[in-house]
Amino acid sequence: MSRIIMLIPTGTSVGLTSVSLGVIRAMERKGVRLSVFKPIAQPRAGGDAPDQTTTIVRAK
Repeated sequence: MSRIIMLIPTGTSVGLTSVSLGVIRAMERKGVRLSVFKPIAQPRAGGDAPDQTTTIVRAK
């Protein structure tokens, strides 16, 4: 059965990326298959290049 877990920050610079990456790694170690996405409306610099979180998640 699929489940959705959404982590939402309470403000900027609160460490959500670090927490999210920790949760992802812990779930992977338990054998949970998962997908990760960031909101498409999130502003970021860098044009078409993947953001840092995407690069880290893909590196596994």
